[in-house]
Amino acid sequence: MKIDIKTTEGFEHLDLTNFEINDDIEIIIRLKLIDKKIIKPIQIIHSKPNLTSNINIKIALYGNSSIEMPVEIIVNKGATGTSTNFKATVFLMSEKAKANVTPGLFIHEKDILSAGHGVVIKNIKEKDTLYLQSRGIERGEAREMVVGL
Repeated sequence: MKIDIKTTEGFEHLDLTNFEINDDIEIIIRLKLIDKKIIKPIQIIHSKPNLTSNINIKIALYGNSSIEMPVEIIVNKGATGTSTNFKATVFLMSEKAKANVTPGLFIHEKDILSAGHGVVIKNIKEKDTLYLQSRGIERGEAREMVVGL
């Protein structure tokens, strides 16, 4: 199963709390948030064997936006052969933007294939876009290109 979210409304209505994995799943979230404050807890639960979950989140925060995202990936006893990966990249596009993404892995099974998580929160600054601007690309468009949403 694949879930691909590209709108704020879709993200706000997506409920990933107590989300039990019953099939291999890929979740892709790409968003621009402008002056929005969102609290979005995520809890992915593996209880069945030989299933894979991949979650890839990329969010750009503009203006006075903030996101609070506690993440729990749980692999229960008996979920042998599990593979799970969580990756989040958050771009702070203004000085007022704030992000707190805190992933955690809770592994209760020894026989799994892989489990990993990573978070990058990056301030986009003028120096990040200077090369593109030197090639004639306007500042706003250069910032969008660096983010790559």
